[in-house]
Amino acid sequence: MRFFYEENITQGSMELSPETAKHVTQVLRMKEGEQLILTDGKGKKATVSIENIAKRNCTVQLVQEEHIVNHNPDVHLAIS
Repeated sequence: MRFFYEENITQGSMELSPETAKHVTQVLRMKEGEQLILTDGKGKKATVSIENIAKRNCTVQLVQEEHIVNHNPDVHLAIS
């Protein structure tokens, strides 16, 4: 399953950002009906299905949404 960052994850149908859409459609050559995972970096994880692929954009449909709560985040600091 592919994992991507999207700043705004909405209910129902949504359009992927141009960068993500290009990577999904042109680099990975994913097709309509395939699923991928989106995160907003704030605890929301959504499984979406590719609904429509156009020349410069990609529309996805929300399949499942999950909120992940991290009460005690681990912080690691490395100095080189």
